[in-house]
Amino acid sequence: MLSDVAEVQKLVSLKELKYLTLHGNPIEIAVPYLRSYVLCLLPDLRSLNCTPVTKGDRKISEVWGGMNKNLLPKNSNKN
Repeated sequence: MLSDVAEVQKLVSLKELKYLTLHGNPIEIAVPYLRSYVLCLLPDLRSLNCTPVTKGDRKISEVWGGMNKNLLPKNSNKN
């Protein structure tokens, strides 16, 4: 069970990760803007929570990441 962002950040090392489902994990409720956060960390995802990642999702995550750099790890893909 993933309950905080530090656990999600560990997934960055999985370079081939394309599909991720966080449904049922405590982090799903605990972290606002989870989709944007995860897409900032894992920009190569094709599907998140059984929903395809769209160009719009990617654009929103880029804007969100630019506005929230302090919430992203220094080694994230968007920094």
